Amino acid sequence: VPELESWGGFFLGYFVADQLGNAYWWREWSGVEATTVHHVIGMVAYWRVLTGGFCHFHALCGWLLEATTPFVNQRWFLAKAGWSGTLAYKANGVVLVLGWLAPHSSSS
Repeated sequence: VPELESWGGFFLGYFVADQLGNAYWWREWSGVEATTVHHVIGMVAYWRVLTGGFCHFHALCGWLLEATTPFVNQRWFLAKAGWSGTLAYKANGVVLVLGWLAPHSSSS
């Protein structure tokens, strides 16, 4: 499926880019070991979907779970920058919650 391949490449690229940040900030970030394991498993799984042509349903489920990750990351950066009381922080939180609820509430 061409759409799955293009989105698979997008998520694979996101995992690689996020892992590069983990490698660069290895000593400063807490929990980086667990995140690295998560990224390696995700990269292998998505690579298998793209090259093997199977497990599309599982890949789509995984992508729905990962869709809010950029908002989680941005929330952390905003908090570290001291922006916890700003409109940007609150708007990010609203989008994060709505983004998480949307796929969970539409499964009925």
